[in-house]
Amino acid sequence: MKFALVCYLHDPSPSSGVFKRMVSQSSACRKAGLPIDVHALSAESLSLPDGQIFNTVIGNQTKTLEKNRREVEAVASIMQDYNVVCMRNTLFSHHYFNIFRKRGAKLITELHGKHLIERWRESLTVGTYEALFTPPCLAVNDGIIAMTEELEAYAQAFTPWKRTPSTAIPNGIDVDGVPKTGFTPFDGSELHLCMVAGMDAPWHGWDRLAAGLAAYEGPVKLTLHLVGALPGPTSEDVGSHGTIRRHGPLYGQELDELMGAMHLAVATLGLHRKGQSQACALKTRDYIARGLPFVLGYDDVDIPKNCDFCMHVPNDDSPIDFEEIIRFSKAMSADSGATSETMRGWAKKNIDWTVKMRQYDKFMRKIAEG
Repeated sequence: MKFALVCYLHDPSPSSGVFKRMVSQSSACRKAGLPIDVHALSAESLSLPDGQIFNTVIGNQTKTLEKNRREVEAVASIMQDYNVVCMRNTLFSHHYFNIFRKRGAKLITELHGKHLIERWRESLTVGTYEALFTPPCLAVNDGIIAMTEELEAYAQAFTPWKRTPSTAIPNGIDVDGVPKTGFTPFDGSELHLCMVAGMDAPWHGWDRLAAGLAAYEGPVKLTLHLVGALPGPTSEDVGSHGTIRRHGPLYGQELDELMGAMHLAVATLGLHRKGQSQACALKTRDYIARGLPFVLGYDDVDIPKNCDFCMHVPNDDSPIDFEEIIRFSKAMSADSGATSETMRGWAKKNIDWTVKMRQYDKFMRKIAEG
């Protein structure tokens, strides 16, 4: 049997999360000896790791439906060489329905979010159009892979007349490809924490950190380091003891050095703004592989609620309580070396892409034989 994963790369830069995800998935499949190929669709020819990812160019198209038609036709062509093709969710359209209902290979859609909420934010017209076609398009699928159990239930609700085989497989991480930077033990006087955000989006929730800094009146000097394309001054004071520093995008050694100098990291804090309570953010997995304890404001389906190396805060708009953050950092710093080793070992066993791709292979075989 032969299987394929297919995704359109909106951002083909090597630093983009989707690009790195595809490279890691391909590498994991080769390492584990799995018969899964990875295909990237793009507007222009890409410079990709040799032999790791197949590239199909569909041309640069600004019209939404024309781009969607080209994308779906490209996937239909790829299907000729495989038993099962798993496609990262694209626009559910009349093109999707008409082309894929006549296909030969089995089709799985991979769902990463509550797509209609995001689409309606972009365009009321396109969102309404997609809402009409989502049920019939999902119904022509042979399977659904969702990033969380919440999204799995969300997808199934569109087709109450048909129970499509589905599973939840959260994101993974190439643990060996992430340096173990660890973290700096907190000395009780200055606390440095960082948040990595690839784009300025409300669901990152860094404004909750800013509100918490403004409200904090204790003796500890607090510095929030923001990494990514976020607006605002390079440095600003917040409240009597808080500072926000914006570093812009950082990569490689610069990023590693900053991470190693941190006491804590911060994951997504505003997921409720996307209408979700569960997620499996790539940056969270990066923190774990690095051995850097973190704070998060949602339910990560891979991470147990009683996990020692992360601190959960409510998934709402309340300011972050820095007194709690300080107590958590002190606890993590009691034996920082052991904490980092524990996190790295846990990542290798539970969220490495080799573990995740074996789950993909198992589900795709089930669909192929069903």
